[in-house]
Amino acid sequence: MRRLRTTLALVIAALLVAVPSALASVTDQIIKDARDGHINGTYTTAQLQAALNSPLLKTYGGDGGVEAVRSALGDQTSSSGAGTLPFTGFETGTFIVLGFSLIVVGFVLRRSGRPDAQA
Repeated sequence: MRRLRTTLALVIAALLVAVPSALASVTDQIIKDARDGHINGTYTTAQLQAALNSPLLKTYGGDGGVEAVRSALGDQTSSSGAGTLPFTGFETGTFIVLGFSLIVVGFVLRRSGRPDAQA
């Protein structure tokens, strides 16, 4: 049982490290792509909006980085249909994983901290 708890704690710790870095990698790709002033890759509107809201684009995007992302957003938004909501920047997946991880860690700590009742 102790080995299971240790393994579970290690898996949760790995998830807490891996999820934010995986979500940030798309923004990093967009920033690298925008350095020359043109977006050559295919990205969703939400990914481009997240990159545009990132302070890293202004810092590392080069001279035309922000303009390239705005231009790519302009191309995509003109072809999108009505009835779509704008991207707010709220990364729901990250908070769901974080909340679930905290619940599991709390459960494991509660179970490991309480001695079993003996007859």
